[in-house]
Amino acid sequence: MRIENGTDSVNIAGARTSATRDIGSEPKIGSQGSIAGAPEDEVNLSNANSLVTLARALTSPDRQARVDSVAAQYSSGSYRTSDSEIGRAILQSHLED
Repeated sequence: MRIENGTDSVNIAGARTSATRDIGSEPKIGSQGSIAGAPEDEVNLSNANSLVTLARALTSPDRQARVDSVAAQYSSGSYRTSDSEIGRAILQSHLED
């Protein structure tokens, strides 16, 4: 199995695979611990963290303070929303387009 994170790459020997085989036959294990003829597993990790950092850098201080306030309320369990206000905002946004 191969895991990629941006420019870094790691190969993991002996990783499980979803390859199928005939009943009664034994799989042939290669030198890297993989099953011969099985597709190679691959995981790609994005650079989402750097995109979040960039977005925060481009956000105004007032907006960031509001986001931090809402995040703190949500984490503490005290954040409450109004269904009717959310509905109005969705409809208003759609009508403005």
